[in-house]
Amino acid sequence: MSERLQMQGRRLELKNDLAGLRLKAEGLCTSIRRELNHVLTDVEEMNIALASEEMDSLITIHIDMLEAKTRIQRIDKELGLGK
Repeated sequence: MSERLQMQGRRLELKNDLAGLRLKAEGLCTSIRRELNHVLTDVEEMNIALASEEMDSLITIHIDMLEAKTRIQRIDKELGLGK
């Protein structure tokens, strides 16, 4: 298999990974927003610990997304697909 085809395959894998990470991040954002909405939940009843754990997960996912984007950009440059 040629290097170009391998890079195209890797790019597709990274794009799929990125899409999955985006869905996870969006779900976490929704959950965090719901947990911290003072209109829905009294401040005294908020599960701040859960929201904090979800924020930690969101940070990790965000880093993973940035890494995937960087790899995609590097592959795009190699393939001559730069924007």
